[in-house]
Amino acid sequence: MMSKKVALLLTLFVFSGVFTGTPAKDDNVVRSVRGKYLYRIMDSPVERGYEDWYLTIHVDGSRTMRSNVQLAGSGIVRDTVQSLDPSMRPREAFQMLWVKGKFVGSAFFTVFGDKLHAVVNRPGEDPLVQETAIPKSFSLVTHPLSGDGWHFWYYDRAKGGEQELTVYNLDTFGSGPQGLLGKIEKHKAKLVGEEEVTVPAGKFKTRHYEFGGVFHMWVTGEDQICAKLTLPSAKLEYLLSEYRETR
Repeated sequence: MMSKKVALLLTLFVFSGVFTGTPAKDDNVVRSVRGKYLYRIMDSPVERGYEDWYLTIHVDGSRTMRSNVQLAGSGIVRDTVQSLDPSMRPREAFQMLWVKGKFVGSAFFTVFGDKLHAVVNRPGEDPLVQETAIPKSFSLVTHPLSGDGWHFWYYDRAKGGEQELTVYNLDTFGSGPQGLLGKIEKHKAKLVGEEEVTVPAGKFKTRHYEFGGVFHMWVTGEDQICAKLTLPSAKLEYLLSEYRETR
């Protein structure tokens, strides 16, 4: 039999909105979005893996993205958290990486002005520490697709044409003695135009970019979410398969 104390607590929970389905007011978050990507081989039903992600937009305009990538064919499981300041400049990132049943390690990246500070922890090894000079305008390539639309946060669309973008790029597999540490690279980007694309998640108005001479990326909305990415040379495509605002 339910005690009077338990019954009272349940009544209080119901009246407080806990079980009503109404989200509680959050002074930290103004919007949140959930989504998923399919990793596929082009012109084929074969799926290589998937990515789940969850984005929160905070009251000051900053953003936090959490993502989980699972690539069965490559044996990769990657968990990443990345945060941006209100201008969409990277602020922090954290990543854990597994490859083919082995825990590769974790890495934490923090931006301090014109420096990026990295600490990598690998099993049985001393921590690796790196400090890298970075420009005001740059982005992180941590390899979840959910953050790839952010490479264009400072691309001048009014100017258009080919522009040089700076990225701090991590090794995909975290391989080698410096695994999970990144390096500064510069790549050309060009706005192809505004296009509507249809993906499993629906129809989206996008900005179509060419990036690095090998990728085509379709970016949508004020959060600059990648709706679609293709790598024609390897016949790979990445498609937004779920997208919903949760508040």
